[in-house]
Amino acid sequence: MKKFTSPLKEKGQGEWLEVGVRDYSAHPVEIALLLLSAGSQGVYLEEKKGLCFHPDFISPEEKPVIYGYFPLTSKETVKYLREKIPAGTVSVRVVKEKDVTHHHENHPGRRIGERFLLVPPWESPDVTTGKIALLPGIAFGNGAHETTQLVMSWMDENSGLFHNSRVLDAGCGTGILSVAAVSLGARKVVGVDVEPRAVHVARFNVHLNGVENQVKIACAGVEHVKGSFDIVLANMLTPVLLRVFDALAELTRPGGRLFITGIMKGEEPPLEKYFQGQLRIIQRRISPQGWLAYELIR
Repeated sequence: MKKFTSPLKEKGQGEWLEVGVRDYSAHPVEIALLLLSAGSQGVYLEEKKGLCFHPDFISPEEKPVIYGYFPLTSKETVKYLREKIPAGTVSVRVVKEKDVTHHHENHPGRRIGERFLLVPPWESPDVTTGKIALLPGIAFGNGAHETTQLVMSWMDENSGLFHNSRVLDAGCGTGILSVAAVSLGARKVVGVDVEPRAVHVARFNVHLNGVENQVKIACAGVEHVKGSFDIVLANMLTPVLLRVFDALAELTRPGGRLFITGIMKGEEPPLEKYFQGQLRIIQRRISPQGWLAYELIR
């Protein structure tokens, strides 16, 4: 089955060249970006049975076929793509527009709080209104997980903190929190993750939402981040939080906020002892399935 990830920007062409890329050595997001930069009017990813979307993204051994869509006059572009993807197989066929555009109905938007609406790319994202696009089918991080909802709900309720702020998105994953911070008025956002595949996905989602000027994504650990931030967001599992908490606290400016989640109920005692002397708990939240979140002030 094909999963629709981006619409045809210019409809009414009747027929399109479908360029399929398979057996490639790069990350799927790199291939998708290459197709889009070459002028593709849409991108599909073909799902394969057994693909793992959570938590470690697409398996390197079983990558989806990626399809781009070009006008029938794009034969030179196809030649260029074949030269740029020597490690992959590029196939070309002519398809009807109606066969390309009907898959998008399988991806309704997801609302979080009063402001945020997470949509697939063809729904015309607008970060100024909280309408954020995420590329489905590539990575976990579509807003469905309760920890993501805990953070974004807090962000929505405390939107005034973000105006003209510097924000660190630690363990940024798909970059959804980075984009949301810009939507609330953040001046500068730094997103970091130690997983290269997550960094690819986050950069793509930043690109989809047109916030490259405000958001910088880096493949790095929290301990390598420099500077001071008004708000630090960290959606990480407890063992990781225990390891990097001192660095997170140090990166939070005096009077700034640190919001952490990814902690299951019962795991909090080792973490709470780290709070003493460094930060003060403003509030604690818990999700229906027992995920905890803390708002802390330095």
